Amino acid sequence: HRIAADAMVMAGTAKLDGEVGDDARVLAQRYKQTGSVGGELAVAAQHVDVDGPVGDDLYAAADDVRLGPDARIGQDARIFGQEVLIKGRIDRNLDVSGETVALAAQVGGDVTINARNIILAPGATIEGKLIWRAPTQPDIPSDAIIRGGVTGKIVKSWRREGVWTWATPWRGAPSAAIFAGEAAGRLMTAISAFAIGLLFVLLTPHYADRVFATVRERWPA
Repeated sequence: HRIAADAMVMAGTAKLDGEVGDDARVLAQRYKQTGSVGGELAVAAQHVDVDGPVGDDLYAAADDVRLGPDARIGQDARIFGQEVLIKGRIDRNLDVSGETVALAAQVGGDVTINARNIILAPGATIEGKLIWRAPTQPDIPSDAIIRGGVTGKIVKSWRREGVWTWATPWRGAPSAAIFAGEAAGRLMTAISAFAIGLLFVLLTPHYADRVFATVRERWPA
C-alpha cells in the first residue's frame, strides 16, 4: 500500500510495511516500520522499531527505541528514550539521550550522546566527531572507526537531558521540534512517554503554525 502525501497516525499499535510518500507523524503505544517514509518521521510511543528507510529527519521519543540493520535515515536522527539500540545507517548527524545507548551503525556526521551507559559495537563507524556525556567512560572497541575524534565529559550527578540540547549541534533546527522536545524532557518523569508524545507529534515542523494559531486564538480548544 502507498500513501502519496503525508500520514498522521494515532493507534495502540501502528505498523508501516508500505510506503508514505512524504512526512509521517505517529502517536502509538507500539510503532514498527519495515516500509519507507519519503520525508520526515516524527514518532512518539512506548516502543519504537524502525527497520526501513526514512528520507529526511527522524524524531523519536519512546521508552525503547530500536533502529534495525535496514534502517536508513536520510538526514539527522534525534532520539530520546530509555533503552536505545541503533543499527543501520544515518546519513548526517545523530543526537541521542537515554539511560543506555548502544551504537552499531554507520553515521555520516557527528554523534552526540548523553546517557548513563554508552556502548559502541565493533565496527561502528562515525565519519564526524563523537561527543559524549556520561557518569563513566563509554565502552569503545579498538575497531570502531571515529574519524573526527572523541570529546567527552564525565558527569557524576548524571541525569537524562531533554531534547532542548538538539539546538546545540543543529542551530538551524526547527524551533517547534526543539520546543516540543523541551516540554517532553521536563514532563517525561511526571507522566508517561505516551502522553508526552502528543505534544511531540503536534508541535513538530509543518504542524507548528496550525497549533500555535489555535493556542493564540482558541486556547481552550
